[in-house]
Amino acid sequence: MSGLVNGFLSYAKALPYLFKGWALKYLVLTGILAIASLAVMVGVVFFKGDELVHLVLNLFNLDLIPWLDTGLEWVVRGILWVICILLFKYLILILASPFLSIVSNKVESTIYGESVQATNEEGFMGSLGRAVSVSGGNLINEILLTIPLLIFSLIPGVAIVTTPLIFIIQAYYVGYGNLDTYLENKFSTKESKSFVKGNRGLAVANGSVFLGLLLIPFLGVFLAPIWSIIAVTIAGESKLRQQATV
Repeated sequence: MSGLVNGFLSYAKALPYLFKGWALKYLVLTGILAIASLAVMVGVVFFKGDELVHLVLNLFNLDLIPWLDTGLEWVVRGILWVICILLFKYLILILASPFLSIVSNKVESTIYGESVQATNEEGFMGSLGRAVSVSGGNLINEILLTIPLLIFSLIPGVAIVTTPLIFIIQAYYVGYGNLDTYLENKFSTKESKSFVKGNRGLAVANGSVFLGLLLIPFLGVFLAPIWSIIAVTIAGESKLRQQATV
């Protein structure tokens, strides 16, 4: 519970950092990446949606039944939007990861009043490769956990339970991605995974606000990457200091 509270409060503590001179350029850079990613994914579904829908229908010869064709077209289109939303957050975490890692180090330097040396010797491509690996694994896990819940949601009355669970799962894996970006200069991916498992509340809280920000048109999408990494760095440093004193 303390991790959950700390995760939410860290966003308030992160606000002043957004207006620091060094943070503004990364805010603009990661914000543009996020907006561009959203535009590309929405554009693909919006402008190429008909082609994708008919490709699926033709693949299974479902376009041979006119009345079924119309209904399935809406279903497939809905699935495409769900996939778009599912992939969007991971695309942000991957593309922005090298810059968010730098921001995380800057926050640590500000907290301690001294320069924090990055230990990731692989640099930009190392950050990007690690983000692809972690986000790819998280995406697969999220899908495997979400599909059964979506199926159960078809049972009348069950959606009231499954919907919050689906949100928590999404929040956890987004928070996981943010935490790993912060931890990449400290821990291996295996050690990072162990830390996240031990701080699930922190991951869920961080991911929940991230997802909430994405619901705010443009501004929320623009702010989500850098605000979330600053918040998770503050919360993560607090947790690591607590562990060091035990």
